This record gives sequence, structure tokens and C-alpha cells, in this order.
Amino acid sequence: MAADAEAELKKAEPALIAAQEALEGLDKKHISEIKSFPTPPDAVATVMSAVMVVLGKDTTWATVKKELADSNFVKKIMEFDKENIS
Repeated sequence: MAADAEAELKKAEPALIAAQEALEGLDKKHISEIKSFPTPPDAVATVMSAVMVVLGKDTTWATVKKELADSNFVKKIMEFDKENIS
């Protein structure tokens, strides 16, 4: 079972690294652009809903916009304890 888990982790690792690199590229301009959408494109809505689920927040667009307004949003995501997701 441990070997299977390790194999699955190895498969997911490139996606995790790519996500971390993308996160490091976020800046206030990107956040402002996302917040400006009255109704987000499907891809943006999906990603932001997933982020809200991981953060334990409501997945409504109003909640997403409120979280994006937090000046520490990117820092909060960068420092999120991904090793201990419930």
C-alpha cells in the first residue's frame, strides 16, 4: 500500500511543482483582474472554487471576491500547509 501511495505521489509531483511556480507568478494585477469579473469564466470559477474548498470557505463568487480583497491572500495561499489537508 505504501508503494502504491508513493507511486501516486510521484505522478502528482510535477503538477504540484507547476502549481507552486504559477502561484509565485501571481501579483496584485492578476488578483485585481480576477476580482473585476462580474461573472468569471468557467476555468476561473472552477479554480477559485477549489481554492475556497481547500481553505474551508464558501464557494460563492461573492466569497471568492471577498477573499481576493484580503491583502494577505497570496501569502495565505503560499504558506498554506499542503502537507496536512483534511
